[in-house]
Amino acid sequence: DFESPLLDLIGLKYVFMPFALEPAKPYRLVKRWGSLRLYENPGALPRAFMVSRILPAHDMREAGELVGSKGFDPRAAVVLETTEHVTSEGGAVECDVRWVDRSTDRVKMEVDAKAAGLLVVTDTDYPGWEATVDGKEAPIYRANVAFRAVPLPAGKHEVEFRFRPEPVRHGILGSAIALIVALGYGLRRRGTRTAEASPTPDGSRSAP
Repeated sequence: DFESPLLDLIGLKYVFMPFALEPAKPYRLVKRWGSLRLYENPGALPRAFMVSRILPAHDMREAGELVGSKGFDPRAAVVLETTEHVTSEGGAVECDVRWVDRSTDRVKMEVDAKAAGLLVVTDTDYPGWEATVDGKEAPIYRANVAFRAVPLPAGKHEVEFRFRPEPVRHGILGSAIALIVALGYGLRRRGTRTAEASPTPDGSRSAP
């Protein structure tokens, strides 16, 4: 269904049509190669955008029903999976986003928000992602069934997502503990050797 707002939500900007089927407006024909046609969707949302209206859902099933309901507009509202009591009004929030880093395990951007709201990033949500806003830890909400969102106040902010799954964090902790133990053992051995090599009362040195 080319009229579904979900195609706008996932940022579907271009569509190739290998046969004579013309999508409804607002899709527009960009180029034609024989029977192959390229259409542009001018309503496609960017990878990161902001809204201020929140539709809370208790679980994925309820979130899916809200996102798929008639009248849901991802430009004006976001469905959040949360058990918190959330009430909000408003719609789209004007913001400027400048991407700093877009690697597989790190996403960093500078956001200038004209009002407070939720920054929605249409990257797949998955356990292990962590977020910071201006260097401080920020909560991540599952947005519109599959994506991520973080609350942002009005103003300029630096937002960063890092992927650090549980095994990696345990590995880092284990490595740190092993390093501390190794350093402690090394310092102890060094102290023992220094004591063994210290002069005796008669001026001689003990054998190492």
